[in-house]
Amino acid sequence: MPWTAPASATPVGIDEPCVSRSYVASSCSPFCDLQQSPAVHSNTAVPNCEADWTRGKIWSGGDLLARLLLETPQLVTGRRVLELGSGTGVAGLAAAVAGAKKVLLTDQTISQARDNVLLNPSIAPLIELRELSWGSAQVEEIALLSWHVVLAADCVYPTSTTALPALLDTVHNTIGVNGMALLTYIERSVRVTRTLQVAMREFGFACERRALRHKAWLYILRRPINSTGRVYACFSPDGGSESY
Repeated sequence: MPWTAPASATPVGIDEPCVSRSYVASSCSPFCDLQQSPAVHSNTAVPNCEADWTRGKIWSGGDLLARLLLETPQLVTGRRVLELGSGTGVAGLAAAVAGAKKVLLTDQTISQARDNVLLNPSIAPLIELRELSWGSAQVEEIALLSWHVVLAADCVYPTSTTALPALLDTVHNTIGVNGMALLTYIERSVRVTRTLQVAMREFGFACERRALRHKAWLYILRRPINSTGRVYACFSPDGGSESY
């Protein structure tokens, strides 16, 4: 189906009828829902499930983050935006549509994101792509640009928890002064949620957690401006602690 901004969103223009694409055939990923995906230009090829099953579809967290950016473009308008683990690039592409000054899409493999940038020539000049492994030496080079907004959509799931320290370390090193990170998380395992809670408690940034839908949250992380110590809790919008 074509990409359409929610009725409450400020209208944004895009020449192409899509921001990303997905397989018509069944995906190898157990975490995707084609019916929730705002994708057209579908690839009818059957994915190779013996390869990297995380590729080839928009995950729910990516869909939610992309729609959030279109509904609230002020989060990224005029700002430099870095997306980690971009996959299809749907969140970063949505940031460009919403008015970001510059967008860098990064992942270990960027071929799919590159294809999707080519599908959207009206925003392509705003977007760069780069292969990046979390926690690698390349992070220091990327961090020199001091990013206003760092995006990570659905990067934490049951088989990825060993990479969580490297992900958060990369987030820590790339957020600029007064910058923020927007991380979407979908609960698929209580154990993983607890692991994430502990990691956020020890992360050291000001943290706010907002519900996006049932068992789906947005974590907003901000570098403390005048902090003399760590911030140990992630707070809900009403000021209450999220119980960790």
